[in-house]
Amino acid sequence: AYAPSAEPQGYAPQHADVQITRVAPQPYREPVAAPQQRRDAQPQAPQVYIPPAAEQPQQARRMPSIDDLPLPGQSLLRAQTPNEGEPESRRRTLLERLANFGMSRADELRAHQSETAQQPRIASPSNYQQQQPSPVHAEYAKRPPQQRPAGALDAQGRPLQRSEEDQLEIPAFLRRQNR
Repeated sequence: AYAPSAEPQGYAPQHADVQITRVAPQPYREPVAAPQQRRDAQPQAPQVYIPPAAEQPQQARRMPSIDDLPLPGQSLLRAQTPNEGEPESRRRTLLERLANFGMSRADELRAHQSETAQQPRIASPSNYQQQQPSPVHAEYAKRPPQQRPAGALDAQGRPLQRSEEDQLEIPAFLRRQNR
């Protein structure tokens, strides 16, 4: 039968030149750094890293200025653009108006008055000479407007013709309920 042995059996190689023995573990020690040789008697101050200057991008070809153009082109562009001496007037945004509410009421009135002064005055229609209509047109103006006939009649008083599309198909069960 089976008899337990006093020593546990493990894997033991059957080679004669290999010997297995128990060894006690040794404690771990930090490696000792070798002493450094002193170069200078004074400690070096840490140097600040200064990166090299950034590479400058190549300048893209710029738009020519008005002065670079020939004289006819200069005059044409200057005629199209507003005068540079006049400040560009733009409508203030809601946020700007709310931020300055009550603070610059007088400034706003002055700005509005200057805007109306700068705008060209439009001549009223009374300043123009009224053109007299030709005799043919004057006769049409004398006639009263034509009244449309009442009911389902056209302009000449005839009954309107109904197209088949206007006639709706009424289902049979609704026609029976109607009677």
